[in-house]
Amino acid sequence: MVTGGIGWVVAVNLIIWTGLFLYLLRLGARLTAPAEEILSAYRERDALAGRDIEWANGRGRAAGIDDEGRLVVETGAGRIVLDAGEVHLTVR
Repeated sequence: MVTGGIGWVVAVNLIIWTGLFLYLLRLGARLTAPAEEILSAYRERDALAGRDIEWANGRGRAAGIDDEGRLVVETGAGRIVLDAGEVHLTVR
């Protein structure tokens, strides 16, 4: 293992640039993926699904992600979609 001097700087830079290169490869693949694949991956990672949430103008239970990437919410008045803004988990 390199412990100091210019060799250490070169090793660290190599690690950083390799990681950045691999990240950019994955990002490029994701950006060119079909919309259905991106939405599927997004839905798999939906941490709000089934959770009670609040936002500036209301509250409800997150019910998933629609085909346009919007947050679907069940409210007392029915199902709505939120396409922008901030939501907060409701602590009960």
